Amino acid sequence: MEHRRMLRNGQISLYVYGEITYRDVFGKKWRTDYRFFCGGGHPNSFTQRDGMTVGRLVPHEEGNKET
Repeated sequence: MEHRRMLRNGQISLYVYGEITYRDVFGKKWRTDYRFFCGGGHPNSFTQRDGMTVGRLVPHEEGNKET
């Protein structure tokens, strides 16, 4: 699995982005844009679980906002 090795080595990154829309209990509409990523050499992108290295999606510095 070449992609896994490249993620772990910081050669590539995986990005997940989208939006959440909802109405709160007072009837006000809200929208939240989000962007998470894994890889790219970020120190929190990976963790150990049950003896295996697994990827973690962490918030990106940009692309997360609430309106």
